[in-house]
Amino acid sequence: MESLETSAEPIVEVKRKTESVGEIRQRIQAEFAKLGVPKCPDRIVERFIVLEQNSEFNSGSRMIREGVRKLLLAIDKKGISISTEKQRKTILAAFIGDIGKSSSSDNSDCQLAVVKLFSIANIQNGNQTVGETLQASFPNEIDDMTSGLSAIGVIPSMTMRAFWDKHAFWTKDILDKFAGDFSESTRIIAASHHIDRGIDPYKIETTETKDKIPDELRNCIYVFMIVDKYQAKIYRGGATHEEAIQYLKNDLRKYNGDSVINSLIDSVDELGGAGKLFPKNMRL
Repeated sequence: MESLETSAEPIVEVKRKTESVGEIRQRIQAEFAKLGVPKCPDRIVERFIVLEQNSEFNSGSRMIREGVRKLLLAIDKKGISISTEKQRKTILAAFIGDIGKSSSSDNSDCQLAVVKLFSIANIQNGNQTVGETLQASFPNEIDDMTSGLSAIGVIPSMTMRAFWDKHAFWTKDILDKFAGDFSESTRIIAASHHIDRGIDPYKIETTETKDKIPDELRNCIYVFMIVDKYQAKIYRGGATHEEAIQYLKNDLRKYNGDSVINSLIDSVDELGGAGKLFPKNMRL
């Protein structure tokens, strides 16, 4: 595998309208190979194909992956020590962290329903219910989508916030089935990037385990968490760089005094402010 400085695939996110499913599969397998997974399980690749064909989530994951890589390089120069092995696992985790947005089910109808529901970008009120959202956005598909969603316990009365929060747990459920392909550290980092909001699928913040999590692993989670938040605020929230940095400081105020969090935010401020955090040739 190449060094972190040179391992990034040139990313040009233009919709490949003429690609066949086979070509998409081959391209995604090549991406995983570059990330240290030479033969990604077919069931994982198939989920990425569903996401690729029906949403922009893979584009966002590619952007976050590269932002994570650049942030890791930046903090390494500032003395925050994360081993090369853990850095690579964090970059891989950033790419697969949103795989839960394809649901926990292997059923294709369920996966498509979940991807579609996650893809709605104009919901401001997390208390809006799934049923209300389906009525507003998919009035002609309500029965089919409700059927697909009910297979994984998503019912019309569930709030969209509760639905959104499910994806980290589904990421854990999916990746735990492939423990031979993805290390425990990779799986923990991937599923824990919303840990600041108490979304903790691996229960690493519980009283019994909190003090047992190595600082290095916790720092890897923080790197992914902060890049993910910044990217979402900029690209989905339409915030300026300055607004996104202020958001990070406000939203992560419970970590006030944590020198690693502060250093990560400062580094994102430097990289993002200079336009160096995400690839310039990428669009969503």
